[in-house]
Amino acid sequence: MHKFLFSDLEDTPTVIDYLEVQSYEMNVYLVYLTVKDRSGMVYDKKGKPMRFFSTGHIREAFAHCSVAVSYTHLRAHET
Repeated sequence: MHKFLFSDLEDTPTVIDYLEVQSYEMNVYLVYLTVKDRSGMVYDKKGKPMRFFSTGHIREAFAHCSVAVSYTHLRAHET
């Protein structure tokens, strides 16, 4: 699995083939990406999975990117 560093993505327009939002905890989301032939989670500068605190936060973070397909996976307690 590839590690996408958020610092590499945040200022670079990127074509994202697939973006999946995964519910981690209440109001904490992780992002899984596929870019070309690489797939993996988005990580922060400390090497930990990047935590997003709302879907709006994710939309803003990737607004400069072109996303072909997106999917949101919510846990049962959030539906």
